[in-house]
Amino acid sequence: MSLAERLAPDLVLMDLQFGEGATGAQATRLIRALAAPVHVLVLTNYDSDGDILAAIEAGASGTCSKTPPEQLLAAVRAAAAGESALAPVIADRLMARMRAPRSACPAARSRC
Repeated sequence: MSLAERLAPDLVLMDLQFGEGATGAQATRLIRALAAPVHVLVLTNYDSDGDILAAIEAGASGTCSKTPPEQLLAAVRAAAAGESALAPVIADRLMARMRAPRSACPAARSRC
């Protein structure tokens, strides 16, 4: 995060998995909390709904998995401009999850 604060890039390309102890969602949350927040686009091979939702809730502009170069470039440009950059298949899955009845949420969680 200190690098993002010091360099103030227009966009950070983030992975969801760093190894032990840290996640891309946690790093995204820290970067988006900076005095001058930086846009974050998550690039990952991990595409579970929970991982993606955590990254979006942390402030990521969107997520991209393995994709053709022209789609990746479009996602990078959209995210750098502060626009949403979700692949249609990911957007559909997230919308379905958000529309699911709240009673399907585990009781231990305050939100779904």
